[in-house]
Amino acid sequence: MAKRDFAQVHTPAKNRKRESSSMSAAMAGVSLLFTGILAFTGGYMVGHTNNSTDTLQAEKSALTTQIEGLQKQVGDLQQQLAASLEREKPAAKKAAAERVGDLTFYSELPRQKVMPSPLGDTGPAAEQQHRGEDIEMYSDLPPPVREQEAPQTLASVERQANAATSTAAGSPDAVYKLQVGSFVRRSDAEVLLDRMALAGIRATVSEAQVPNLGTRYRVFTTTFTGMAEAEGAKSLLREKLGIEGLLMREQ
Repeated sequence: MAKRDFAQVHTPAKNRKRESSSMSAAMAGVSLLFTGILAFTGGYMVGHTNNSTDTLQAEKSALTTQIEGLQKQVGDLQQQLAASLEREKPAAKKAAAERVGDLTFYSELPRQKVMPSPLGDTGPAAEQQHRGEDIEMYSDLPPPVREQEAPQTLASVERQANAATSTAAGSPDAVYKLQVGSFVRRSDAEVLLDRMALAGIRATVSEAQVPNLGTRYRVFTTTFTGMAEAEGAKSLLREKLGIEGLLMREQ
């Protein structure tokens, strides 16, 4: 009986020892498994980081190569542009000089002679004679005339023309126009035409063959009825463009 009681008393203690050993073994296994997982994860992350660094380095090298290539292309283009500008400088200067043009009206005017028809005689014979005349502003006068003397000569010729036409000032039906310029090139005449249009003055370009001078392109205003209207246009031309127009009477 005593042995049975002793056996019954110590049996639970043995069972508890077995359970404790089993639990310790399980915990050790879990710890080993967890440690293995951590080691695998750490190794994977380190390898992935190394791979990412290598990839970034490769991309950086490729971008650096592309940038260097683009910089070289930009340098080549700059050199080509500089060479092209050097080649075009003489042509640009020549084009600018031609674009300005020569205003030959004042330099040629001293060689011109205005020959207005007699305005006092309005009979049939005089009218027939007027139709057959060709009023030409150019004649061979002894050159040269200095350029600074041209405005004075213009004023002198203008006074003569005004004196010749003053007898018709009382006629309200007389028709006049102003010659504003005479050019060797038509393009220069058209430039003056545009300036007059901006100033509100209507004008046209007329081509004429002048002896010993060749073709000239003359700029005329539209016609005006009466001396007062013509003088008003002349004053406007002087005020807007600083040009003294030459008053002429239409035949």
